[in-house]
Amino acid sequence: MRALIIFSLCGWLAGPAQAADRTPAEPAVGQRAPEFSAVTLDGRRVDLAKLKGKVLLINFFATWCPPCMAEMPRLEKEIWQRYRTDKRFVLLAVGREHGAAELKKFLDGKHFTLPMAPDPKRGIYSKFAASGIPRNYLIDGGGRIVFKSLGYEEKDFASLKAALEKALPAPRAAAHAGIKIVRFDPRASAVQDLLSAALRHTGLKPGLDKTTN
Repeated sequence: MRALIIFSLCGWLAGPAQAADRTPAEPAVGQRAPEFSAVTLDGRRVDLAKLKGKVLLINFFATWCPPCMAEMPRLEKEIWQRYRTDKRFVLLAVGREHGAAELKKFLDGKHFTLPMAPDPKRGIYSKFAASGIPRNYLIDGGGRIVFKSLGYEEKDFASLKAALEKALPAPRAAAHAGIKIVRFDPRASAVQDLLSAALRHTGLKPGLDKTTN
């Protein structure tokens, strides 16, 4: 009987690691994500309607959920720490059925820095699903879901990182460094004037140099 009770409470030991079963009501990849608004623990409002052009990763978790706690350190280290300075990216970890005070205590104990928002009455979660955590939804700049996962498995997390890399391609080195590349056009009038002045000064005649070294 004790083994049966433990299995029923955890529910994640069989098959993909998750805290409950799947639900057919969840939005599908390719569909628009449900509109929602959340307030993070530091008081910042995250409103999907105002995130046009940005890529959003929303993670639903609970502190009592073993697979959630297995995934959370990787979200912090492999995703948040990598993309936190990218202005195109927004990450939001939503604590299902957790209040702000409870989440702050959790953060203090675990030393996570990724943005978190409380969802004590499932107001946000219920827009995406009826049951099952952890859940990840990757939403592109147009508000459409481009990736989703339920439960925590290595292959699913690898797929999440790959989808994120595709949604946020690394900028070119020159653009990333703030360097502006200007193409040289010898037909431009200003360039022609400069070349003419140089030829007059040197006494050379325009033409092709056919010599070789």
